[in-house]
Amino acid sequence: MTIQKRILLEKTFERLNQRWDLRREDIEDYLDDEVLIPVTIFSKDLSPLETVVKYLRENKRKPLSKIAKLLKRASSNIYNAYKKSQSKHPSALVMGPVDYYIPLSKLRRKGTVLENVVFYLKQDLNFREIGRLLQRNERTIWT
Repeated sequence: MTIQKRILLEKTFERLNQRWDLRREDIEDYLDDEVLIPVTIFSKDLSPLETVVKYLRENKRKPLSKIAKLLKRASSNIYNAYKKSQSKHPSALVMGPVDYYIPLSKLRRKGTVLENVVFYLKQDLNFREIGRLLQRNERTIWT
């Protein structure tokens, strides 16, 4: 980030604080909550948790401790998922054209990441379409 952009950002934070009584931490938390996960990053090589952790770590440059907090999961689980994802898929995640995104906030519910992704996508898609997008068998998605 250039110095000019940094100064502009600091002034923006100041104005938001003065006018709306918004703290910098509140704004950063809101922006973290609104991270969108592209559906095209999911593959049959990685589990959904491994995929999301790898995306947040490598594409969004989030530290593992922050990812654990965002997903409301134990740090050790996030660390293990990231290490497994690196050994299974050492290269960067490839994103194709994206039609659907999943808000990170939707992955915090009880249950697995896959269950939460399917629950969110089921609002617009059927099981066959979700299976195709996530590269999983439609019966797995149904279950």
